[in-house]
Amino acid sequence: MLFRSDMGQFLLFCFVGVLNTLVDYSAYNALTGGRFKWKRIPANIGSTTAAMIFSFMANRNFVFQSEAPDPVFPVIKFLWVTVASAYLIQNIIIYLTSTVVTGPGRLLKQLLSKIPILKKQSSEFLEKNIVKTFAVSGGMLWNYFWYKFYVFPA
Repeated sequence: MLFRSDMGQFLLFCFVGVLNTLVDYSAYNALTGGRFKWKRIPANIGSTTAAMIFSFMANRNFVFQSEAPDPVFPVIKFLWVTVASAYLIQNIIIYLTSTVVTGPGRLLKQLLSKIPILKKQSSEFLEKNIVKTFAVSGGMLWNYFWYKFYVFPA
């Protein structure tokens, strides 16, 4: 029974993560393209803010359903960890992979541009989403370890 409960919670956490990523990428692409044309870092701040609000609400209400006697302290810890990830870790990675360490992104862009469905996308679209993916991956690793050992310790 405990295994099912833990597994169910983990699967729900993964599902919320997928939805959260969709919120983040949708907002990021909307803000960097179309009529907005924001720069990457301000767009990332906007998209991660939307994703952070969604993530907190979904995790609090559906995944963890915490009945902690003082719900304020976990909220503060969640926000601290997530803000550091969204506004510091991700933006540092976007900056570094856009300006300093560009080789892996260029190589990945060349590989991805050979995929038929992605051939139609502009080079700028691929590049901005590659660096965003690097940033989200780094932020995800940061969040996982901080959530596990600090925000929701066993």
